[in-house]
Amino acid sequence: MIRKKNYPSIRKKLWGGALWSPSCFAGSCGDAPSRSSASTSNSSRRLTDRRKDAYGVRPILPRPEGRGLPRIGSNHFPIQANTSRNGNGLFSCNTMRNASFLLFLWSMPFMAGSSADSPTGRDIEVQVSMVGENIIIDLNFAVTASQQEVWDVLTDFDGMADFVSNLKESKIVSISEDKLTIFQSGTATYGPIRYPFESTREVRLVPYHKILTHLISGNMRKLEGTTYLTDEAGLTRVVHRTEAIPKIWIPAVVGKMFIEHEVREQFNEMRNEVIRRKGAGLKERAEKNTVSDDQ
Repeated sequence: MIRKKNYPSIRKKLWGGALWSPSCFAGSCGDAPSRSSASTSNSSRRLTDRRKDAYGVRPILPRPEGRGLPRIGSNHFPIQANTSRNGNGLFSCNTMRNASFLLFLWSMPFMAGSSADSPTGRDIEVQVSMVGENIIIDLNFAVTASQQEVWDVLTDFDGMADFVSNLKESKIVSISEDKLTIFQSGTATYGPIRYPFESTREVRLVPYHKILTHLISGNMRKLEGTTYLTDEAGLTRVVHRTEAIPKIWIPAVVGKMFIEHEVREQFNEMRNEVIRRKGAGLKERAEKNTVSDDQ
């Protein structure tokens, strides 16, 4: 305010309306030759020389466009992830730089949104482990219902798309004794990430106790699942494990948050359906009893 009121003549000396620009830092890794670095340095020096004022004082150069990070897609900071590997089977330095930058951008909305998630289903324990290319998911929760009531929902493959929100299609393709072949497709969504999926799986059933699934085809390289149901004095305990290998690279931090959210949401919707059906069954039986009493 003092500068604007008492020293308007300074304004024409400024570049961007400020006496100096806020600090910024840009780091990279790679094997850029010294000739390229010298060329960049000389270009910056010539730009500064051209902007000397009448007293020979160099103005302070402003930072890149925008605040904080440079423009996405600029020549100096490309962010298109290149997942190629070098001859040693390791990701190149340029790939890791780009992947790290993408990971930072992706993680921001997740970090901001995670605390705002609905507490519904938070009692469902989900643990995601990423070991090499393998993803292991362990899940554990209880529901106030019988094993058969829970079983009827977890094996309702023809109707599952009606109560699991990320499923677009779910159907039984074939049946033979204790084995089913099912097809499912849909889109998992969390924050800015959308992941379309589809799979054809073999399902083996041990009624009211165990469900085993094995991938036949789909957009995963491996997808094996085991679900156990046990009675706990009026409750049914559901313990589930999935072992998967995706066909695409998934960043560890964001991947864990994404998978944990999706698995918890899926099983919470299944649990809600168990409770809904149980409540509907109790209501129907109560109405029948009322009719019988009236007669």
